[in-house]
Amino acid sequence: MKTLVKICLIPFLFGIVSTQYVIAKVKMNEQQVQIVKQLKKQGILPNTTYYQFDYLPALDNQDSFPEKSLYLSVNELETNPNMYIMATQSIAQVQLNKNFQYSQIIQLDRNIIEVIYPTDSFQSLDDGVYFYTLDEHKQLQKKNSFNDVYLLPSYLRIEKNTVLW
Repeated sequence: MKTLVKICLIPFLFGIVSTQYVIAKVKMNEQQVQIVKQLKKQGILPNTTYYQFDYLPALDNQDSFPEKSLYLSVNELETNPNMYIMATQSIAQVQLNKNFQYSQIIQLDRNIIEVIYPTDSFQSLDDGVYFYTLDEHKQLQKKNSFNDVYLLPSYLRIEKNTVLW
């Protein structure tokens, strides 16, 4: 009798586990198809480099699809106001494979220090956004755009707005 129970119970349990696995895999594939359709609708192309903020690494990159906005240029990303909500800056340079999954990722995380009252050296600047780095002599070196500084470990971003309240 025990042998009969083992013979029937083991295949039954195996069948249930296999069925649940297949159902989960089908649901995951349906989600992935929806994400890929949405990416195609947004004009996202495979094998193209994009930029994303607040990138969270997946446990397995084979199953990871972008669920947040992707930007074609780092300058588009820099002007997004959501980048400055927190006191950190998280930028990822990502490339998608032919299946629209992440294939190459370079992630940069930085702390942001906000200076509310700029010093006299920046008072002569017109309203706008400026970027600086420090050279080996600790002197400020002006850069043309965010594209010139985003890969560097640190930079100074000056946003001047003289609109009075």
